[in-house]
Amino acid sequence: MLKKFIIILLLLFFAKEMLVNSNIVFSTINYSIDLWIKNILPSFFPFFILSYLLINYDCFSFVIKLLHIKNPIFVLFLTSIIIGCPNNVLLIKELYLNKQIKKEEINKLIVSTCFVNSLFIIGTVSNIYLLSKKMGILILISQILSNLLIFICYSKKCKLYIANKYENNNNKSFIDILSDGILKAFNSLFIILGIVIFFMLIINIIVKNIHIGDFSRCIISGTLEMTQGLKCFSTYNIDIKFKAILMNMLISFGGISIHLQIKSFLQNTDFNYRLFLITRLINILLSSSILWLFT
Repeated sequence: MLKKFIIILLLLFFAKEMLVNSNIVFSTINYSIDLWIKNILPSFFPFFILSYLLINYDCFSFVIKLLHIKNPIFVLFLTSIIIGCPNNVLLIKELYLNKQIKKEEINKLIVSTCFVNSLFIIGTVSNIYLLSKKMGILILISQILSNLLIFICYSKKCKLYIANKYENNNNKSFIDILSDGILKAFNSLFIILGIVIFFMLIINIIVKNIHIGDFSRCIISGTLEMTQGLKCFSTYNIDIKFKAILMNMLISFGGISIHLQIKSFLQNTDFNYRLFLITRLINILLSSSILWLFT
């Protein structure tokens, strides 16, 4: 009862703020749409379509058999490094729907294959936020190694089932499969857009009403929406080593915005958010320690 009362009070407060400060609402929505078009869409859409086509043509089974890979689930780990999160979540969900992984294995795979898109780290984080390609590469390596440790711990009993023949879309043409993939991609993209707008509004309203220091503002912004925290720390005047570690911590956590995206994509799959949250916190410690040693 108390929890519901607090939520209602917060919603009424944010509703009042949006009515009184309509300029914040319009500017936030415009900024979020611009971010979605220029950053999220280019990094999400092509990788989703590629992974969707790979699944529907059973390319994972083909590669595993061709290369005689003893641990097929490791292919999924390597793929997740390339396509990033939440593409990896949608990939795992498709594999589950196609009966190539079991329901109880979803949580183990999600917690150990949650990567920020590699192109985002190498391109945006290193070249724009840190102005150091070396630091961006070190952050990426730290993320891979820390997630690999988590992967080894949680994926020991996971199994990717290799079918002799893919059946679900066996009679569909390439155009039909591509059309289905595009439809699913944009359904997911609009969910992401809605969540990003929601959290951007919360961040801007908090910043307007609560007078906090720059460091606290960066932490709060990054905890809610990762890219805003990274952008905030990029202007923070500290040693590049500490700046890289702070950014790495935000990347390891992912932000509540991404967490909600994952939860929305994994409805009706017994997704264990508590386990996911714990492993994100573990990933912060592991990746930051590795990055500290490297720098």
